[in-house]
Amino acid sequence: MRIWEKYRTLAMAQKELSSVDLELTRWCNLSCVHCYKLRTPEPMSETVFNRALQAIEKSGAMLVGFNGGEPLSHPLFLTFAKRVLESGRLLTVVTNGTLLTQELLEALSPYRGIRFQISLYGTDRHSFHALTQGPPHLWDSLMELLPTIPRLGLHLETVLLVLKETAAGLPRLYAQLDSWGVNPFLNPVLFPREDGDPAPLAHQVTQKEFDTISHLLESAAYPQCEGTCRACGAGASSLAISHRGELFPCLLLPRHLGNIGVDSLKDAIQSSESVEFTSANCVPARCMSCDWYADCVRCPGGASFGTQDVQTIPPNVCEIAKMRTLSRRHARSSPEGQ
Repeated sequence: MRIWEKYRTLAMAQKELSSVDLELTRWCNLSCVHCYKLRTPEPMSETVFNRALQAIEKSGAMLVGFNGGEPLSHPLFLTFAKRVLESGRLLTVVTNGTLLTQELLEALSPYRGIRFQISLYGTDRHSFHALTQGPPHLWDSLMELLPTIPRLGLHLETVLLVLKETAAGLPRLYAQLDSWGVNPFLNPVLFPREDGDPAPLAHQVTQKEFDTISHLLESAAYPQCEGTCRACGAGASSLAISHRGELFPCLLLPRHLGNIGVDSLKDAIQSSESVEFTSANCVPARCMSCDWYADCVRCPGGASFGTQDVQTIPPNVCEIAKMRTLSRRHARSSPEGQ
């Protein structure tokens, strides 16, 4: 467990605010067929960012996330990133990586508190183009740049999305990243779009396709617990600020808790709306008694798209949990797993 996760886990246990995600923009340079986000061109203004950072400093939260859309598309990305790092906070940039440049990385290399979490959409230039509509050369450039990120002393994690179109090529890509010392994480869970459109779910893997990559997956996100089990730290140990300055439990959970121009983060997290939300944001009892629960990675935010119910149990997420469990059982019962 890295320092980011250690701090987040400790803060959640002590019921303290640990992290704040900033939606720098809802715009993206790619048009991914599996994306859940509804894009708009309006970026976070410098005024909203300055207010947000001041509120974060006052709150004591030490983890800041830049999200989107594609945060690197914000014209003031580098300025904003330096301000967060110079405030002594740890910064995670969630990005598709295609707008990264050597110059940008070198400008950030003196700072040791930055982590790039890069989602790789595809396993080669052809699947990348098919999934993102982006020019194939963006994939080539990103693959050339990735090994230089840890060499510059910057933290790097890669997220590989498991899709029908990528399952066959993921073991090879995983091995390549691993040989570079890059930490690959596989994510098999898809969401409908924010407006409830189920189109992205058409790209979910089948059991046969899942079996080809199941040995690469990490353990489940939800530990076993008794009584009331919080689904995630949204609204309790973490908050989000939209590009317009709205305060939310999470960028995937746009329940209005205030506005950064008026309300402090402490006010937001102690508001009646936040208390009501966090009380509801727990793992349903029916999930904890499910045969697939130990392998479930349900996200309350994505689960609520189109329903506004954080305890919604999407059928496709149950299917993925079942695939995980059956693949693991098969591996243990096979001669190779004994």
